[in-house]
Amino acid sequence: MHYVALSRVQNLSSLYLLDFSEENVKILNAVLEEMSRFRNDAKVNISLPFLHLMNGLKIVYHKTRSLHKHTLKDLKCDSVMKEADILALSETRLKKIESSDFYDIPEYKLYRCDDDVNENQNKERPYHGIALYYKPAMNLNNLNYLGVEIVVGHVQHNCSDICECFVYCPPRISTSLVH
Repeated sequence: MHYVALSRVQNLSSLYLLDFSEENVKILNAVLEEMSRFRNDAKVNISLPFLHLMNGLKIVYHKTRSLHKHTLKDLKCDSVMKEADILALSETRLKKIESSDFYDIPEYKLYRCDDDVNENQNKERPYHGIALYYKPAMNLNNLNYLGVEIVVGHVQHNCSDICECFVYCPPRISTSLVH
């Protein structure tokens, strides 16, 4: 119970522990064993390879679940992600009325395909949207097919014309309609 309660704390200034007794805090042996395994035996594989070691056009996709709330700050300081030539982000939750300047990442150009389902743009953030950050020159177009968000891009890389298609099907859309 202590762990569950403490895991909900969002800042220490509003945390008050009354009549706290360490003797009442119990840790299951299974938890201790698993923590020991994590510290001593577990091997963590990096989920994203070091992009600076890769050749060719580097495209990274990331489901942001709100570029405005937390992801932008992370992207600006993530040295691995910044090695990508193209960052494709979904569920950005950007409002059409917001300036793209706020979402600027140095060395990248930004292309936005904001979700327009929410008619009242001033009160709530839309739930979806696509943003592409790109370094090479690209020709981009967006379309919406039965509510599915699609951004199509063309880029020249090593004398080849490469076509990229970024598709996001929001949960509110039945995939049976799209087939």
